[in-house]
Amino acid sequence: MINRTGFCTIFKNNIRKSDVILLLAGILNGIKVKGIIIRNDNGSQFLAHNVRDYSSKMEVIQEFSHIASPEENGFIESLFSSLQREFLNRNWLDSLYHARMKLQEYFLIYNYRSKHRSLRR
Repeated sequence: MINRTGFCTIFKNNIRKSDVILLLAGILNGIKVKGIIIRNDNGSQFLAHNVRDYSSKMEVIQEFSHIASPEENGFIESLFSSLQREFLNRNWLDSLYHARMKLQEYFLIYNYRSKHRSLRR
C-alpha cells in the first residue's frame, strides 16, 4: 500500500473496512500515535466495529464529522476541489491502473512542488 512516492494509498472501486485497517496500519506504522485524532466521514467502512476496535487498540481517537457538513472537513474539501480542477478535469483516465499512476504523479507535484496559497506560495 505504500507506493513508489512514499504515500500510503488505496485506490479501488469500493473501499471496505479491511482496506481502512490496512491503510491505517501503513500510515501509523512506526510512529507514536497515542491520542492522535483522525477525522472520518460517516462511511460504513469507518463506522465498522473492526475499524473502531483497531483504532482503539492503537489508541487513536476517531472523530466523525456531522452528516451533510462539508465545512467541518475544510482541508479535504479543499484537496478535492484542487483534485477536480487540476487533475480530473484535465485528464482522460482509461483504467484504474492508469488513474493510479497519474494520481501518484499529481500528488508528488501537489505535495512537494506546488505553491499553496495558505502558505503564501
